[in-house]
Amino acid sequence: MSTEVKNSQTNENFAMKETDGKPPFSYMTPEFYTMVGQAAVEGLHTMVKNDIELIEMAINSMMEFAHNPETDLNTVVDAAACILHFYKRRYKDPGSLDVVKVKQFTMQAMTDYANVRAFGARKYKKSNWKKGIKFSLSIDAILRHLWKLCNVSWFDEDSLLPHLGHILCDMEHMIYFIGKQDMIKKLDDRFE
Repeated sequence: MSTEVKNSQTNENFAMKETDGKPPFSYMTPEFYTMVGQAAVEGLHTMVKNDIELIEMAINSMMEFAHNPETDLNTVVDAAACILHFYKRRYKDPGSLDVVKVKQFTMQAMTDYANVRAFGARKYKKSNWKKGIKFSLSIDAILRHLWKLCNVSWFDEDSLLPHLGHILCDMEHMIYFIGKQDMIKKLDDRFE
């Protein structure tokens, strides 16, 4: 087992103390689970052969969303699906890539996600993000975590949790609002 995986398992303990030793999976919204899971089954990233390309695809999708007014939140869904495939490859979870969407959310991905959500609930307030976060803040956070993952370390220095868990949560901050045009108008500040 790699040092990174051991550290991830050690660093997740604080988030599970309040849930009888179980990651708080109830934090994940159905919108995020359904849309990203489906994209992970259908997307072009299923053909990517190495981890670096998956991270590059996620970065490229986020840069495209940040700078191209023609893009919509489905671009963020695609980037999140790349992260799920990265997890699947990194942790060598069983199952083929064309199975039902539940298998796309590997146990490690869901655990990292849930632990970051629990950390955020303690730091801010549970579900506070559902009130809305400006898209530019989420985009900056995603790109910052992707950069640190590639260049600095596997873990966030503030939470001591994996950057990948933070990336999934920050992506959900936008994906959650798909179909809620009134909120998107208030939050989408990419071109202001």
